[in-house]
Amino acid sequence: MTRAKTILIVALGLFLMAALAPSAHAETLGKAVEMRLQGKYSSSLRLLNKAERSLPYVKDYILYHRALVHFERGKPGDARKSIRKFLKKYPGSPARQKVRRLELDIALAGDWDKAFPVVETYIREYRDDLETRFLYAGHLEKRGRHEDAQMVYRELYVSAGDFADPSWELVDIKKLSTREKLSRAKNLYSRHYYAQAEPLLEELLVDEECGCQQKVMRMYAQSLFRQKKYPDAVIYLQGLGDLYDAARAYIRAGDRESFHRTVLTMVAENDKDAPRLLVALAEEARRKGEYDTALEYLDDSLKLFPKEKEKALWAKGWLFYRTGRLDKASEAFNLLYRKYKLDKYAYWAARSKERLGLDPSSYYKKVSENGYYSLLAMLRTGKAPKQSYGATRDRIKRYRRLRRADILLSEGLLEDAAIELKAVARKTRRYKELLEIGRRLIKAGEYDVAQRLMNRVPGKKRPDDILYPIAHWEAVNEAALKHSIDPFLMLSVMREESLFDTEAFSPAGAMGLMQLMPSTASRTARAAGVVLEDKGELFLADTNIRIGTHYFSGLVRGFGAVTPGIAAYNAGASNVKKWLKEGAYGSYDEFVEDIPYRETREYVKRIMRSYYRYHYNQGLPGSLPKDPGIL
Repeated sequence: MTRAKTILIVALGLFLMAALAPSAHAETLGKAVEMRLQGKYSSSLRLLNKAERSLPYVKDYILYHRALVHFERGKPGDARKSIRKFLKKYPGSPARQKVRRLELDIALAGDWDKAFPVVETYIREYRDDLETRFLYAGHLEKRGRHEDAQMVYRELYVSAGDFADPSWELVDIKKLSTREKLSRAKNLYSRHYYAQAEPLLEELLVDEECGCQQKVMRMYAQSLFRQKKYPDAVIYLQGLGDLYDAARAYIRAGDRESFHRTVLTMVAENDKDAPRLLVALAEEARRKGEYDTALEYLDDSLKLFPKEKEKALWAKGWLFYRTGRLDKASEAFNLLYRKYKLDKYAYWAARSKERLGLDPSSYYKKVSENGYYSLLAMLRTGKAPKQSYGATRDRIKRYRRLRRADILLSEGLLEDAAIELKAVARKTRRYKELLEIGRRLIKAGEYDVAQRLMNRVPGKKRPDDILYPIAHWEAVNEAALKHSIDPFLMLSVMREESLFDTEAFSPAGAMGLMQLMPSTASRTARAAGVVLEDKGELFLADTNIRIGTHYFSGLVRGFGAVTPGIAAYNAGASNVKKWLKEGAYGSYDEFVEDIPYRETREYVKRIMRSYYRYHYNQGLPGSLPKDPGIL
């Protein structure tokens, strides 16, 4: 190769590196935004002019910020010029909705009548902006377009979204068609608003125009069930022939006689769900101390349903373990592990051998490297597993399609970067690129979006630096230090409760990062040193973390241990006290495995797994305390 060619290749390589890297004119755009926020509009415009020359890849975002400066300095005409230029040159830009929204705000700042065409254009393009649609309907009403306004109000009401309730006050309910009522009922049901869905479903049950009474009855029965109206639910469940859920309703209503009768009917009919209920019957008998009866139910399940024997075998082994028949427990867990290869069975086989005075190490070694039982095995043996695939990575690979996001991140424009990253994510299927998008979303503070993005990545390829981010660290660490609790435990609780979504809102009304109920937060706020003037403040990360950490740490201190504190956060302190008293557990790993509520049992395990992964990823695997609340 000639020297000239070598020089040309090197020069080309340097050029490409420069093109793919964020601009050397660091934070020109970022400083322009900073100047705008300080009201220094002339300085901001000068920096934006400079940024347009130095950052050609993000000219669309620069135009948006220029329009914003003009609007805030009282020059709406100049702002509109920048917007028109943006819409003409960059019709496919991810920032388009932000620009359209700014155009709308400029129009609304003036005469509503003149703004009307802009509003209609925006509504057609962005129907998911419910707030603007609601305002639009109000203006239609003012212009005398009553029917058009009613149509928009009905759409919002039927959607069961954020503006459904205020629309309800304005819509003529009597004019709702059967189809609209059914659509609203389905939307309410899918959002878990069962109490609101119930009267609509009840009305649809007797509506001859509906034509889908069976589906409506199923939703109605489940709505009653989810509201814990078990005696009412069971009537419709029986009518649907849903014996499994009918049996569950009976047992939760305390009608054990009907529960037993239903289970026996299912067994006689060879119902596929009968084995689960036979195991439930056995569990109920075991907890009441009726061990022989429990074994009879389990033996019947194994005999009648040999293909569904795993749950019955586990329940039998667990009964033996809890009643001290450790040789039989060990035999059952060995059999389960050989057939199903699950960590749970390996761990309890090891614990059985341990209590028998035998060497458990061969079974502890069988526990995999990345889960709840690996944490327990590590704390039992003192040996940390090898590093799994999910290693934390500091280095971010450069992708050509991500260079715009990289520039925006380097400029400190996190919201713009997140918009760009989400747009790229929608266009790619390559998991390696999705990983890099996830890492950048973490840098942009979009922790919940990054977590959900990992659902598109193959399970074993999901790395821990995205799955277990150090989110809101300053606030978490400060609150944890104040209450003498591990900050990584608090991160684990947040991850489970909300996936770090600050605006998470549950159907039950729990809010924010730690899913606090407003009533609980109100009681706890003063003791936590927080002035809570409005429940909406629970969507603020710092406020939610301070109140939530105070409440959670109080549960842990009250029980003197981690795992019952976690269980109480999910199921309530009174339930946990009852379980501990009735169970007389020899260790807390037994307590967790024996929690009656499956939801709470798995909740505790997931949080403890996260707790372990956080410590491991920070290079602190040995620093997890041998807390009696873990073992």
